[in-house]
Amino acid sequence: MRERPKIKRGTFVFADGPRKNDRTATYYYTDEYFRRNAAILNPHLRTMSFALCMACFPSMESEDYERVYRNAETLLVDDLGFSDFEANEDYKKKPAVNTLGMLLAHKVIQDRGEDYSLIVMGLRGAGYGDEWGSNLVLGETGSAQGFEKCMEYADAFLCSYLEKMEDKLCRRVKYWITGYSRVGGVSNLLGARIDRYAPAYRTETGNIFVYTFEAPAAASKEDRRPYPSIHNTVNPHDIVPKLAPSVWGFRRYGVDDTVFPDIHSEEFNKKIPEVLERLHELNPELVYDPSAFRTAYRKGKQILPVAEVKEKHGKHFDEWWYHAKQDEYLERFMDFIGKRISHPEDGDDPTDRERRLRFAKTYQSAFSAFARTYLGGTEKEREAMISVVMQIYKKDLPTRRLAYILFRLWQNTEMSCRRLENYLKGIIRKRIAENPATGLTAGRVNAFFDAVENLAYYVIKCCSYDVRRHKFSYVSTLLYNIKHIAMGHYPEVIMAWLQTMDSYYHDDMSARLE
Repeated sequence: MRERPKIKRGTFVFADGPRKNDRTATYYYTDEYFRRNAAILNPHLRTMSFALCMACFPSMESEDYERVYRNAETLLVDDLGFSDFEANEDYKKKPAVNTLGMLLAHKVIQDRGEDYSLIVMGLRGAGYGDEWGSNLVLGETGSAQGFEKCMEYADAFLCSYLEKMEDKLCRRVKYWITGYSRVGGVSNLLGARIDRYAPAYRTETGNIFVYTFEAPAAASKEDRRPYPSIHNTVNPHDIVPKLAPSVWGFRRYGVDDTVFPDIHSEEFNKKIPEVLERLHELNPELVYDPSAFRTAYRKGKQILPVAEVKEKHGKHFDEWWYHAKQDEYLERFMDFIGKRISHPEDGDDPTDRERRLRFAKTYQSAFSAFARTYLGGTEKEREAMISVVMQIYKKDLPTRRLAYILFRLWQNTEMSCRRLENYLKGIIRKRIAENPATGLTAGRVNAFFDAVENLAYYVIKCCSYDVRRHKFSYVSTLLYNIKHIAMGHYPEVIMAWLQTMDSYYHDDMSARLE
């Protein structure tokens, strides 16, 4: 009888979701993970892969980007026995629009009596800064252009490493590639590329272990190959995996493992106490409650839950809105912004391809600039930007002006939308001029509001459709639940769920530990 493999249990260090502290968590590792066919989902390797993702977050203990990859290096080299660790130059400097932090290492493992080189690739999955700008560059055809460019960059780094390590590598190679959020999309595309050209990488489909987490849909539906060795863990309560819109022709390569149970389902109610307990162990400062999601409605300047509006004000809504859950709402919201908004040059009912072309030609650069200037700033800068926006809402939009805005939205004509666009631009510029003490640099303020101005027409059209068809409930619900929706993407939340589905975190492992 074959002896059960020994498991290494240890702790790894990761930067927490709020980007405040380095924290620790437990991992379980064995080379045995890579001795089975990569197309078979392994829940233990899935959890270990996400541990590596979290270790790749820039360490909060580093200053001026000096060895910000130290947590991943310690895990791979000191704990797991990988060698020839190499991080690229982008990992050592402040992120810019087209940078991508990457690291590589390798070790020799045995499989059925033959030596293999196991090459691991980790990518920086947090602290993106200005890199957010490339996420929204979709292009007109094929895979998302911004992600495709990053994938080619990652592939070049990998090929360079293979060439440098030529004398140290075995005849056959296995790959372990993992990524979370933005770099999950990059890992997804890279895994497919290695699979397509496997002989050139000295490997085969069953030896390409790709695990992504909360990855955007960056691949093209035009490529229909299955890529069974790519496993994508997707939280349906998170909006990030729903980008870019599938109706525009995007998907993820491989298999989507939607392992998170439906909210309020029997399995959800059974597991959520353990999830909350494990989340508290990972980060006691986080508050997570996806069942607290409520559809909402704007009443004056207040945004209220639909149930409360119905009770107090007698408003009638579709029955669906009273009982909607977070995952259901996010699906409808993505359909709303992906299929319902048209541009006057495209007619009233453009095709999905025409909508993607319009986004690429008209809105893409503005969305990219908005993400770069807002998400690329510091927490203090983001708070200052929000404060300026809230001042505009509270001080510059009294009830009569809101009535004017709603009237223009209800008209939903080209002329009314353009008039409203110019009206809002004037308010924005006036408020910036009167608020020099926000603590923001002039360049970042101007870039932020230039992007907002360029997006004004698209936002106005979204709101106009929402006002006419849904009583402004789509936008109101997003604003009311923004914290709940954001929490669905936090890495500690994902790890807590994965641990509940991994038997190593429940069984007595003492007899199997090294």
